Amino acid sequence: MDQSDTLDISKFHTLIPCEWRVLLCLSEDRSNSEIANRLCLSKKSVETYQTRIGIKLEITGRSKVAFFARRNRIMILKVYDQICLSKKNKKL
Repeated sequence: MDQSDTLDISKFHTLIPCEWRVLLCLSEDRSNSEIANRLCLSKKSVETYQTRIGIKLEITGRSKVAFFARRNRIMILKVYDQICLSKKNKKL
């Protein structure tokens, strides 16, 4: 995915909670080590989640996933809120 591509918001619905937590930390410009410490994961697990996020969002490479997250922080937070609200409303 490059800057000229449009983002398909529906792809975010495929992320599992751990992937969301990693993506949100990446958007805060945290390193893999910081994310691992914050989420009580191994650094390898963080890297694996980053790879899975990239596959689901069609972003090649962990460094590009991190760059994408930092560059699109506001949008990511909005999508996360929308997804959480829609899941909460489905439970009601």
